[in-house]
Amino acid sequence: LKPGGILRVSTPDLRWIVAQYVSGNLNEWADVAWIPSSACRLLNEGLHSWGHQFVYDLPELVGALNAAGFVNVRVEKHQQSSVPELAGLECRPWHRELIVEAS
Repeated sequence: LKPGGILRVSTPDLRWIVAQYVSGNLNEWADVAWIPSSACRLLNEGLHSWGHQFVYDLPELVGALNAAGFVNVRVEKHQQSSVPELAGLECRPWHRELIVEAS
């Protein structure tokens, strides 16, 4: 990333996934053909599938970005950004991912 550039990150939100586990909501991802057979599978598959090595909540992600030298971190909405070039980048349906931009 060039100096002054902006990094956009979209990642599963650990707090939201845990809330789905606690509530037993297994149907959130039916539109992408994933309905886990149990709350336990929701949590395990939700955290480990699709190549994810680590799942963040907002404080952990902000801390990691700050440690990497990013001082301005802001939460953004799916498909939206104050930077026109970064708007509309997500190619998947929104499932409460944590989306931030950092500079």
